[in-house]
Amino acid sequence: MDGWRQWALVACAGLAWSAGAAGAGDSAVTATRTVLEQWVQTHQLLARTRVDWARDKDLLERTRALLQRELQGLEEQATRLETNQRTMAGERAAAEAQDTLFRAALDGVRGPLAQVEMRIRALEPVFPLPCAPRSNRFSTGFPPRPTPPT
Repeated sequence: MDGWRQWALVACAGLAWSAGAAGAGDSAVTATRTVLEQWVQTHQLLARTRVDWARDKDLLERTRALLQRELQGLEEQATRLETNQRTMAGERAAAEAQDTLFRAALDGVRGPLAQVEMRIRALEPVFPLPCAPRSNRFSTGFPPRPTPPT
């Protein structure tokens, strides 16, 4: 027991002894016992409250630690998502640039290719008969006759 409790017990015992020794009777002893019982109940209540507070404090500390770990995990995930988003934006920009180059190259080839196709079709009647089936194989892959570029 700590010093305060020992002093309180000694004081209560001294009061009970002095009340009994002085011949005050049962009423003083009963009153002292009642006060002592109330004192014990108060200290039991305080002890239970301290235990409850310690348990609640431990629960709050564990909850705080759990929430901090969860927050850290979410922050790491957000960082990874931002990095992935930047990477995807870069890849998309590169793909769009490549698409633009390919479309420009395709536009550059369409005109000359249409002219080559028209020349091949114009030469079809001139092909010798043994070569006609072979040339027909190439011309059937062409779409319908294009209109000449203007």
